[in-house]
Amino acid sequence: MRPRLKEDLKSFNKVAKEQLIFENEVAKTERDLAEEKLSGLCQVIDWHLNEAAKRQHTNLEVQKEIFGIQKEKQKIMAELKKQLAALDQPENVLEKEPGDRPTKFDEQTQSFMYKDDLGRENLATFGEIITDMDWGVNYSLDTKSTPRFLMKKYLVERAKKKLGELLDLQIIKSEVGGDIAHEKRREVYQEIEKGRKSGLNQELPGFVSEKMVKNLLKKSAIDQEFPFEVHEADVFQDVEQKIDFIIHRQDRLRGVNVEADEKAEDVGVQFTKSQNKEQIKRTQVEKSIANLKKEGGRIKDIALVIFPLTIAKTLEEIWKKNGRPAGGPDKFLYRHVAKKLFIELLHGIFTVEKIDDYWRQVENNFPERF
Repeated sequence: MRPRLKEDLKSFNKVAKEQLIFENEVAKTERDLAEEKLSGLCQVIDWHLNEAAKRQHTNLEVQKEIFGIQKEKQKIMAELKKQLAALDQPENVLEKEPGDRPTKFDEQTQSFMYKDDLGRENLATFGEIITDMDWGVNYSLDTKSTPRFLMKKYLVERAKKKLGELLDLQIIKSEVGGDIAHEKRREVYQEIEKGRKSGLNQELPGFVSEKMVKNLLKKSAIDQEFPFEVHEADVFQDVEQKIDFIIHRQDRLRGVNVEADEKAEDVGVQFTKSQNKEQIKRTQVEKSIANLKKEGGRIKDIALVIFPLTIAKTLEEIWKKNGRPAGGPDKFLYRHVAKKLFIELLHGIFTVEKIDDYWRQVENNFPERF
């Protein structure tokens, strides 16, 4: 996101939190005093909204929408805090959300037992549980059998998913409602918003391919505890910086030697399945890399991964017909295809020897044929 929006959201976060606390406690406060407090808080909010409108080149109505979304984010954070506190109180039961699959942790296999859409009992790894959020499959983890650190991580990741979606909406509102972004860029943001509301974006082959590629790497990193993480890119990074997702080398790698330390910045990944667009994409990525270096953030490089994954929708259909088992459509990738993707994604981030070692640890997760 743009730095000015980032700063405004920090301010919004503080006053949104104060407003929610006030609304929860107003019933305990004398009416006259409550009205006086509310009046003062509203003046503070209005000031922040007007200042944000000036900085982001939008109007007051747009900022009111962005602030309203920030309040929703605060509610998610408050609920997460409540859920984490409940983990320390065995008598409390976490509320199950509609559609969640009941899941128990099996100590012997160190995996989760669940039933797929066809009613068949299966086992899932924690990486599969986490990445399944991208495919609209969520789980209700049994608090009695699941280790606390896994429960905590799952709740945090689930909240982050919701917060990320709301942040994207705030970015879209800011970009579309102002005059900083070029008109064509604003049209792109509008199309993204329409696609997300209708759900059509999720059906496009490009989106399906991108999720498969990202999650292939992400769940491997989680389950094998590889020294890297796969992070989501926000909508600004996607549209403006040409980044689909981010590979983050964990800090424990740093300090081994000077060379390794210098190469430890985050790497953005731009994935495309069209070889016809290679030159266009490469030019866009080169421009983005130059801009990122000027900005001086963590991301110093963008890897362009071109892989003609034309079978993405077919694999998604196979996955659905098989009862949407944990792990998403990418678990049906042929092993030789998964290997090429795995190596291509980590090329230049780790040594060839390291990548080969990591692949050997996950290769049996993919079928040679199905």
